[in-house]
Amino acid sequence: LSRLMKISEIQHICEVAADRSSAVNGWAWRILGEYKISGDGDDTAAIVCFQQALRCKDIQAPQSDSLGVFYSDPKDMLEGESEEASRTWSALAMSYRRLGKYSAALRGYEAALASSSSGELSPDVFCGWAQVELDLGMYDEAAQKCSRVLMSLDAPRKIKRLAAYIQGESLLCLARVNIQQGKFGACFEHLNAGITMIAAQEKEGFRYCEAKLLGDLYS
Repeated sequence: LSRLMKISEIQHICEVAADRSSAVNGWAWRILGEYKISGDGDDTAAIVCFQQALRCKDIQAPQSDSLGVFYSDPKDMLEGESEEASRTWSALAMSYRRLGKYSAALRGYEAALASSSSGELSPDVFCGWAQVELDLGMYDEAAQKCSRVLMSLDAPRKIKRLAAYIQGESLLCLARVNIQQGKFGACFEHLNAGITMIAAQEKEGFRYCEAKLLGDLYS
C-alpha cells in the first residue's frame, strides 16, 4: 500500500500498525516520519518516527526474516539487497539537518552510507551531507561530496547545480583558510577552481546567490 497510495491516504493504517508491539512495523514508523515532514512539517516528530523505524527488524535486517522480501522496495530486490535502512538513516539525517543539529545529521549520513549495500547514496542526499559538512567547517569533505554528485550520471540538473554552488562555497572557505595559513598557491588554486565551477552556470542564467558567490571568489 505504501508504494501504491499517497502517504496521507494510509496514515491511519500506519498509526494502527505502529501502535502494535511488533519487531516488523518499522515500515509504518518510516511512513509516519515521511508524513510528519510532508504533511505537518514537523521534523522533531519525524525524528522520533525514524528512530523507532531503525529499531525494527524489517528495516535493519529484512533478510533475516522469512517474509523479508516483502518488506523492501521491489527495485532493491532486483539488485539483491534492501536499502530500507540506508533510506531511513538518510531521512533521519535530513530532519536533523533542517533542525540545525549538524553533528547528529553527520552521524546519520555516515550510517546511511555504511548501511548502503551499493556503497552509494542518492545525489540529493550527498548534497545534504555536503551542506552539513560545509556548516561544520569540513570544507574538503564537502567539496568531495559535491564532486561525487557532479560526476553522477543519474543526478538531475537542478541537483548538480546545487552541488556546484555548495562546492563553490567550500572552495571559497578553503581559500580563506589558505590565506590565514600563508598558503597563497593553494588559495589561488581553490579560488580558480571555484570560479570555473560557478562561471559554468552562466549559460543557464545566474541566480542571485551564484552571482554573489562568483563576486566573492573574484574579490
